[in-house]
Amino acid sequence: QYMQWVSSNDQLDRLRRFCIAYEFSRAQDLQASSQENTAALQESIDELTSKSTSIEEEIKAADERIATLDEEKQQHMGKEVKQLTEEVDKSS
Repeated sequence: QYMQWVSSNDQLDRLRRFCIAYEFSRAQDLQASSQENTAALQESIDELTSKSTSIEEEIKAADERIATLDEEKQQHMGKEVKQLTEEVDKSS
């Protein structure tokens, strides 16, 4: 009976080591997967940051264009108002 206990005990130790090795292997796989996911997320963040910067520049250019057009409109409207005022003065 002692020999059977020793044999069972040895088998139990081997199985425990096997389980620990399996858990370690799974942890390494999980770590590698996490690092890949982290790299992919960082790449996405960098891409979105780049797009955001590009869009901000486009918005700034559009705002400048709007300001220029508004200024031209005000100048044009000022000339029309001046002409209309002169016509009203002439007709009075």
